[in-house]
Amino acid sequence: MKDYITDLLGKICIPLIIGYITYIIAKKQITSTGVTQFRQKWIDNLRDAISLYIAKAEMISMLDFDDDEKYFEHFKELSQMQYKIELMLNSSEKDHNEVIEYVGNIRDLIHDEEIHEDELDERLNELINGLTDVTKRVLKREWNIVKKGK
Repeated sequence: MKDYITDLLGKICIPLIIGYITYIIAKKQITSTGVTQFRQKWIDNLRDAISLYIAKAEMISMLDFDDDEKYFEHFKELSQMQYKIELMLNSSEKDHNEVIEYVGNIRDLIHDEEIHEDELDERLNELINGLTDVTKRVLKREWNIVKKGK
């Protein structure tokens, strides 16, 4: 009788334990895959937003302030991109705040009517280089997290 009960418990308990363990592992993998895919999409979107922002800033810097309609239309688009970038970032992370600061400084510089063209070009290149460098750090860190599957 004891052998029968032991055999019966073994036939019932072992599949239940294996099923439970399989469920936990599958749930973790599904969650991890979803987060990884979301993070990869975020990386791609941030890269696109920053590159478009830089291209738009460079284009606006070549426009004449006197062409109000054209200038302000492009400046409006630049501002929209700025806010999109800011909303994509986490203000509690230091390098994310650096990106936000560079983006704001670029917009302010382009909107400065008092600055001489040569100074504008030089200062804009410095800010763009700084923005590019800090963005690369952010993207690299996030990519390393994606590679680990977190």
